[in-house]
Amino acid sequence: MITFSKEFELLVALAKLALEQEEIEKVNDFIQKNDIDWNELERLSKVHTVFMLIFHGLQNINPQLIDKTFLQQIKLYTNRALISNLRLSGELLNLSELLKQNSIDTIFYKGTALSQQLYQSLNLRSFGDIDFLIRLEDMDKVETILLERGYKAEIIFSNEKDKKRHLKIVPEYNFDFTENNRIIYHVEPHHLFISPVSAIDI
Repeated sequence: MITFSKEFELLVALAKLALEQEEIEKVNDFIQKNDIDWNELERLSKVHTVFMLIFHGLQNINPQLIDKTFLQQIKLYTNRALISNLRLSGELLNLSELLKQNSIDTIFYKGTALSQQLYQSLNLRSFGDIDFLIRLEDMDKVETILLERGYKAEIIFSNEKDKKRHLKIVPEYNFDFTENNRIIYHVEPHHLFISPVSAIDI
């Protein structure tokens, strides 16, 4: 039988998008009856990248039951992630417009797109890059757009033949926009969801 720590059980309870009053009362009761290791709960929220959901869920819980240091840390992580999310969302809109102007069909997914689809909000899920799907034949055009915008490719190929060989086995061609040696935006144009090498017949 699989058992979970009380911290993990609390994590799952708080990560629910909308808590009913009965569930709120159960969480309050659970915290009161258990000696919660708040440092462990903080660690789990970061490991599973759900600290924004946890902070959202804590707004419904009796504040007297929540460790103040833990709450301050989760709030700090959430605020930092929200600023990053807003910045990345702005860049996604800019790239979307550029790709549209160049007649490149694009599907944005994961990250920002997933946050909007699942939560209709940018303050419930953190993300660190911009992923989108394009046709392989449009990859050179996308590369030109990104380079002209100031991005640099993660991998510098010595010739076109090497790049084409790379794209046959790797589903994406990644780019970074940096300032003062710090990555500001990481962009991953994909021509496949997974590598052809990893694909299996089902």
